[in-house]
Amino acid sequence: MGLIGDLDGDDTGTIDPQLVRSWTVISKSTQYDDGDYASTAGGPKMIIAADGTWEYGTRSGAWSVFDIVSSDWTRWDYGPYISTRKIVLIESTGQMIDGPIDDNFSGVSGFSIFERVTDPKPGIQQTQFSTPKA
Repeated sequence: MGLIGDLDGDDTGTIDPQLVRSWTVISKSTQYDDGDYASTAGGPKMIIAADGTWEYGTRSGAWSVFDIVSSDWTRWDYGPYISTRKIVLIESTGQMIDGPIDDNFSGVSGFSIFERVTDPKPGIQQTQFSTPKA
């Protein structure tokens, strides 16, 4: 089934107004299962809408915020860090993608999403998003 979020039976997330905006890709990296690593910069903007929908290039679906559970860090092969919340994106195909939200003293500064990839070879891809610089 691939890399999916763990909602621990709780399917009632929240919509955080601080996430509603256009987000810029600041990095995209892939850690392949064979140990190789690839990284690129840029990509399409992620649009998070107040109605609970999102768009990222040709992909779209519904989004919500949940608490991070310990198994998320293991599944992402990342952290744990101080993040306590995650964004969960459910694509129109039904695939779920998620990752930690970066909260700081002034609010949400960004987030990452992790997803299992198979092309060009199996691995975990992390895409980091931040607000556009003025």
